[in-house]
Amino acid sequence: MINQRCKNEILWVVRILLTLAFLLVMGFIFSNSLKTAEQSSAQSSQVTQEVKDVIETINPDVSFGGANEEEDFNILHSYVRNFGHFAEFALLCALATWCVRSYTKKKPFFIIPVPLCVGVACFDEYLQSFSDGRAKQISDVLTDSLGAIAGFIFAICIILIVGVCISKRKKRQIALDGVEERE
Repeated sequence: MINQRCKNEILWVVRILLTLAFLLVMGFIFSNSLKTAEQSSAQSSQVTQEVKDVIETINPDVSFGGANEEEDFNILHSYVRNFGHFAEFALLCALATWCVRSYTKKKPFFIIPVPLCVGVACFDEYLQSFSDGRAKQISDVLTDSLGAIAGFIFAICIILIVGVCISKRKKRQIALDGVEERE
């Protein structure tokens, strides 16, 4: 069995890694907001082209509802950008949830991650307004917020699953210890 000192050291390593991961994802989000409209569009167009190539490998005759290839690309581009916003904030909020949870076992910890990430989304859009050719968009804040909520729900589910597994493991260990004592 792991002694208490070792458990505390592991806990601090986990806390530091989760905090760093949260800060790195937030830095990634802010760095994307500081790109000019031209840089941002080029980056998302490249990702969209890669997604399109993968989709066409699976289904060469796919259409996204556009009248021609250019319209199809623009529709897919919109989906890719929205999914990017959603996914990065889902990851950010999941990390925030696990990070906050690693510092406290008190139940009210769950009120911190989502408002924190919504605040990051608002600041992100504000920051974006300082980049050439870019403006604040409430739709991006809403997409980011929905991503944060999804990330929070995912993180809570993982916390619950891990808790159940640990509880079952402890019960099995107690049962095994009881059997050994009787023998």
